[in-house]
Amino acid sequence: LFSLNFASVTAIAEMGTAGGVGVILAWILSLVILPIMLTFSPESTLGAVPDSEEDRIDRFIRWCVSWSAPQDGHNRYRGVLIGTGILAVVLIFGVTQVRVFHDDLDMVPDDLPVKIAVKKLDENVGGVATAELVITPTSGTLKDVKIIEGLDRVIADVLAYEEPGTGQKLVTHGISIVDITKETRRALRGGKQSAYSVPTTQEETQDLLFLFESQSPSDLRKLVTVDWSKTHITFRARWRESTVFTDLIAHIEASIERHLGGKVRAAGTGPVYVGERLISVMLSDLSISFATAFLFVTIFMIIMLGELKLGLIAMLPNLFPIVAVMGFIGLTGIPLDLNTLLIASIALGIAVDDTVHFLHHFQVAYRETNECEAAIRSATHHAGRAMVATSTLLTVGFLIYCLGSNAAIYRFGLLTALTVIAAVLTDLIVLPAFLRLLYPRQKEAREV
Repeated sequence: LFSLNFASVTAIAEMGTAGGVGVILAWILSLVILPIMLTFSPESTLGAVPDSEEDRIDRFIRWCVSWSAPQDGHNRYRGVLIGTGILAVVLIFGVTQVRVFHDDLDMVPDDLPVKIAVKKLDENVGGVATAELVITPTSGTLKDVKIIEGLDRVIADVLAYEEPGTGQKLVTHGISIVDITKETRRALRGGKQSAYSVPTTQEETQDLLFLFESQSPSDLRKLVTVDWSKTHITFRARWRESTVFTDLIAHIEASIERHLGGKVRAAGTGPVYVGERLISVMLSDLSISFATAFLFVTIFMIIMLGELKLGLIAMLPNLFPIVAVMGFIGLTGIPLDLNTLLIASIALGIAVDDTVHFLHHFQVAYRETNECEAAIRSATHHAGRAMVATSTLLTVGFLIYCLGSNAAIYRFGLLTALTVIAAVLTDLIVLPAFLRLLYPRQKEAREV
């Protein structure tokens, strides 16, 4: 969780810090407060059952572990591993189909008034999304006729931009000081529409802007600074999910470079720029965070278990739930947005939790018996019930989010619950198969 501090988005970094501190507090309370609480009920078995008895949880654990258990002298772990490999290939294909986009409007119900209003404005007014360009001349002021002409061409280019795939005009309006010069020029020429164009000379440009500045200084200040060193262009665009604006932003930047060259510096802002850059930054940040977390978790597992082979084995079942959930996202068409991006990091934490318990007990028993089957039985006996119990509670807890009407909350709850299920099944089915492959019985080892 602390690895999320690598994210440049403040909300994600703060969540990682708060989550990490919460885990540390839970650990301290478990070691300090929980033992005290247990003394209040010394006669309770705390859910433990005699070894001779077997309930549904025990039967479920035995059923999972037995998938790869030897039977009639035949090893079945190879079949489990081959089946897991085939499933992994399918899921990896699903990962390649993941669509990255973020649309706040897509997360709320269709009958919500605000969603209906946005769609109406999008259809009839030209859109509710805006892109702002802050323009600063590299030399001189904005009263340069070349800059005015260049801005006019840029605006025309942006208004002519068509959305890939649909061919629809994405930007519907553009407001800037270019409109001031055109409207002032038309007014001075008797309102003729033919005069609605940018001035052709430097003298005319300065006269028009000086005239407007004298007559309507308050209106002019809404578009340009007092010293004429900065101005902004406001583009109104139709509502789209954030990644659609990537091509539009690239088109705007290319147009500025083509028509204005080094005459100005342009900085983009507004909802269009913020949304597009946020999703791209999140992707890179969380990729770095996840890679960092995975590296440190791997090192920690090797150090804690004191064995390189067992530490590396521990990471294999930790990767599979992540691949499973990401593959499910791709195969079902669920978008990978700012909400579902966190699933990979959460999946790693959930998967590691069960794996640590299982492998710790396996290692202790294997050192005592030097028998893989006995060690697996000991691990499932000591850790299996806790793994199933915690996974069940987590699954139910996260599935409650599916009752929400917000799609983001629903998807987060569903995907996290699926992650928990995939993690516990991987630890109870796939992990024992790996252990049986890499820790064969002594007779088998001699034959090999």
